Amino acid sequence: MFIVFILLWIIAAIFIISEPRNPVNRWIGLTVFFAGLGGFNVVFVENLIPVIQHNFGADLILNQCLEILNRLFFTSAAFFHPYTYFRFGIEYSGLFKSNRLKNILGLILLIPVIAMYLLFPMNAYVSILLIRKLQIITVFWAGLYIILANLLLIFSCFKVEDPRIRQERFITAIIFGPLTLIDLVTGYILIVFNIEVWRYNFLFIILGFILFLILIINYGILGVKLKFEKSRLWDAIRVTNSGISILNHSLKNDLAKISMASDNIHRHYGEDSYLGENIRVIDNSTAHMLAMVSRIREYLGDVPLDESICNLTDLVQSTVHMFKNHFQSNNISSSIQMESDFRLRCDRTHLQEVLSNIIMNALEATKPGGAIQIRVYKYQKFLTISIKDNGIGISKTNLKHIFEPFFSTKKHHTNFGLGLSYSYNIMKKHGGSLTVESKENSGTTVFLNFPLFRVKMNNSLNKGYADEPNQSVNCR
Repeated sequence: MFIVFILLWIIAAIFIISEPRNPVNRWIGLTVFFAGLGGFNVVFVENLIPVIQHNFGADLILNQCLEILNRLFFTSAAFFHPYTYFRFGIEYSGLFKSNRLKNILGLILLIPVIAMYLLFPMNAYVSILLIRKLQIITVFWAGLYIILANLLLIFSCFKVEDPRIRQERFITAIIFGPLTLIDLVTGYILIVFNIEVWRYNFLFIILGFILFLILIINYGILGVKLKFEKSRLWDAIRVTNSGISILNHSLKNDLAKISMASDNIHRHYGEDSYLGENIRVIDNSTAHMLAMVSRIREYLGDVPLDESICNLTDLVQSTVHMFKNHFQSNNISSSIQMESDFRLRCDRTHLQEVLSNIIMNALEATKPGGAIQIRVYKYQKFLTISIKDNGIGISKTNLKHIFEPFFSTKKHHTNFGLGLSYSYNIMKKHGGSLTVESKENSGTTVFLNFPLFRVKMNNSLNKGYADEPNQSVNCR
């Protein structure tokens, strides 16, 4: 049992520390904490109490205090575990939008917990029959809370259309649903019949912990994800940036010398000589190389942000409108869906460049007659801008490398393979993230995720713009 409560408390700490202001993470963190408290109580009764009694003697007051602690730990785990899990289900499902309504419901759901605390005796001298009756009552309301919470998790999977969110919710239901039902059967129902199968729960908890680690590494749960690949990518961008800085400095110095020498030769031999024409070729090539190095430096450099509050609806519409001719000439339709009228604290110039890079990639990947959909919505602790196309998609092999500097599948001589590296860099500077989902021959979706502290909402409305003649985003 020592391993059980340690593992559970580690998971609880991960959820709460990752986003302490998020009620979803708080409630699931408390759920796992109280589940671990049950394991701690077993260690307390079977290991710690005998040690304390051996060292301090069989003192009556000491024994009473230990018994009170035992029952306090036991009741807290038994009563608060189903309550916090139900509160988690309510928050996670998004079934109730009003915080006031959720708080009132939370107080109502707390009534059985308070009642059980008032009825459950804390001293050792009490009828076993009374305890058994209280256990039966607990089975009914705790079982109802746990079952309803799991139904809410299942409901949340079918509520959303975004495949990325649906996948995360399905994984969450897969992890917590079976474990809580096993706990209900072994920790509540069978105990009434004096069947102590709960002692083997540690096997399920260890398996659940291993599954939890695998899934947060590969997919992420409730906004928690171990991003080893992204850490390596960020290191690669920093190293590349350092190398580019050195290269940029050296090239600029040498190109400046070539330019000065070219000017001297040009002044000496004049405009009309054969040598003068070649000098102009050197000048043009030098200017092009300087521009190219500056562009690479700009894309990979440590970009300072000039932040301001910008209207996200205007920003998205104006960026899409920049590509109006591209949409029309390629017969590709566009649509924009805004969950609300968001205002975002960001660097407008760089964010518009990020959106431009992604929209251009989508246009180049989409065949005539295709469609590009842009959605802006709030989910948990992020404001997300998703850009989805139904183009050729990206192979699994290439998908692993798309953020790497200079990686590109395009054959254009003007493409340096820096667009997504730059975009990733800008999103990182904003405290957000950039993720890509793609399936070959089915299309690609890019997600720009901004932390909610950057977001303000003017009003709650649902805006949709799709191929309307009077809208600037109509690009078909």
